Amino acid sequence: MTAPTEALRDLADVEEIHTVAGDACLILKLRCSGPAGLERLLLRIQCIDGVRSTHSYVVLGTYLERGPMPELSEPAT
Repeated sequence: MTAPTEALRDLADVEEIHTVAGDACLILKLRCSGPAGLERLLLRIQCIDGVRSTHSYVVLGTYLERGPMPELSEPAT
């Protein structure tokens, strides 16, 4: 794990950290008290050594949120 990822793990508002393929290196799931809380958290994230940029998407509503699904067993052959 990289030093920036370790630093992100220490932030209480960070709920999930995912490595991804594509334009981004990481996707974080954050839970903040509101816009001001998000702004403060983004400032803290941007100050972490190794963080080059951030892009934010705000969830307006949630239609489904669930935990991990159990793995499906392979069909018998």
